[in-house]
Amino acid sequence: MIKQEYFTDEELIEMVQNPLGEHAKSTHEIGKLIRERFVQKENSRCHLQQRLNVAAEHIGHQMITDLIEEGC
Repeated sequence: MIKQEYFTDEELIEMVQNPLGEHAKSTHEIGKLIRERFVQKENSRCHLQQRLNVAAEHIGHQMITDLIEEGC
């Protein structure tokens, strides 16, 4: 089983800014990690959008808009 490391956004940025640092990786590996992060974030965004749409259909889009405008 391949152990997949998890890197935070800040760690990925550090890899780009300091390629010889603690998590030294090749530019190819860094690019792959960043691409994977983009996919993770897009999947998360899609999942949250689906949940929001279900909630909006149940509660009502106008009620949600009104609550946002009221600052709730």
